[in-house]
Amino acid sequence: LRHLWQFEAFHSGADEGFPGMRVRSRQGAIPWTTFPIHILSALAAVRKLLRKGDKFDLVHAHTYRAGVPAALIAKWLRVPLIITEHSSIFPRHKLRGFEYTKAAFAFRSAQCVLPVSQYLQRAIEQVGFKSRFHIIGNTFDPHIFYPPAQPPKHTTLEIVFVNNLIPIKGLALAIQALANLRDHLPDWRLQIIGSGPERAPMEELVNSLGL
Repeated sequence: LRHLWQFEAFHSGADEGFPGMRVRSRQGAIPWTTFPIHILSALAAVRKLLRKGDKFDLVHAHTYRAGVPAALIAKWLRVPLIITEHSSIFPRHKLRGFEYTKAAFAFRSAQCVLPVSQYLQRAIEQVGFKSRFHIIGNTFDPHIFYPPAQPPKHTTLEIVFVNNLIPIKGLALAIQALANLRDHLPDWRLQIIGSGPERAPMEELVNSLGL
């Protein structure tokens, strides 16, 4: 099975970074085998780290999908599991079939689930999942993202939208709001980065508003 994945050691920073291991697993040639391969590669990575003498106090997973292998690892190591959840699959009501099973197992195994907003927590609860929730919003690194010491000379307001082009992301609302502000804020530019089923409707909206 070793040919199905590869490991790459790294450090998450120059001086204060912590050591880590990146796992790359192959997509299974047979249907329904990719996810088991993903789980086995994660377990193999942990075993490799244990052999190096590394120890773990907890397991942290991002989204319920990663929560499945993380739950197995946490049970194996007998340490707590924490899941940070930021998937829009819950408010979009798209959680069905095997995805529901994965989410149920992950959340049931977690000691704490960290949604990024109250809105997302309510959406998770509406699906029927109960857990110990604690909201921690999306954060940023102020050492990387900060305003310039001197204000820019240009007066154009630059706005960048990076997301999936789906209704729940609210791009139509942003476009309409900017159109309504034309008389008060005439000099602005919105850059849209992403793809999805809303691309054509958004292009039609932009054209209809004369933007």
